Amino acid sequence: MLEKWMQSGRYLPDWMRDFHAQKDLFKFLWSVAENSRQEGGHDLDGLTWCNTHVYVIDIFLWIMAKGGWTLQRTRKIQGVEFRDIHADVRAFMDELRAKQAQELSAMFAKETPDA
Repeated sequence: MLEKWMQSGRYLPDWMRDFHAQKDLFKFLWSVAENSRQEGGHDLDGLTWCNTHVYVIDIFLWIMAKGGWTLQRTRKIQGVEFRDIHADVRAFMDELRAKQAQELSAMFAKETPDA
């Protein structure tokens, strides 16, 4: 029964069961960590958003779930307005896509021969 539950991914919040949503989340987390590092915070040498994604989802949360622990939104604190993680990730991804589109446009502009 435990293995079936684990394979279903139900130990993760609904929105984190989708691989693409996980990727977007970890890209966002990586940008937050990078900003912290640039401001003298955490040293992340040798880490990437991809290997932190694998570690957290495939190892840490997997092992925790096997022990009965799951990641869930708190229900204990009343009257606190929490940030909307979905809006934060969406804003980050929109900004990332706009930056990538701008970089691609600049790259194609350089490759276009003058007539």
